[in-house]
Amino acid sequence: MSSKMAILFAKVKAMTKVFQHYSVYFRIMGPNRLLDAVLGILLSYNAVFTAAQWMGESRALAAAMSDVQSIVNVLELIAVGTLFVDLVLRYDHFSNRWRIPRVVGVGLCLTGMLFKWFILYLHLSYLVD
Repeated sequence: MSSKMAILFAKVKAMTKVFQHYSVYFRIMGPNRLLDAVLGILLSYNAVFTAAQWMGESRALAAAMSDVQSIVNVLELIAVGTLFVDLVLRYDHFSNRWRIPRVVGVGLCLTGMLFKWFILYLHLSYLVD
């Protein structure tokens, strides 16, 4: 009976090491870094879209994104919603140095998304060429 218990404890210790390894992995790839990356990608996408509108290159951007525009809009909606919920729930956990820039960044992403939807509506309704 003691040899069976020793084998059982050895298996439990091995499983504990595996779970500790997974917890380290999840701690490294935590939601903070992923959401920071999503915020950076959305801010870059908004900057490209706004620059294309100001420089008069909106037709080229629309032609390049015509096949994937609806997918990008849905993904952007999910990403902005996730960033907003994260901002509301973890506002106190952000350092004081990054609170205001984070709020401004999420606000710019939300405003950019609404601006892009408005431009898309204008193009789809043939109100703008």
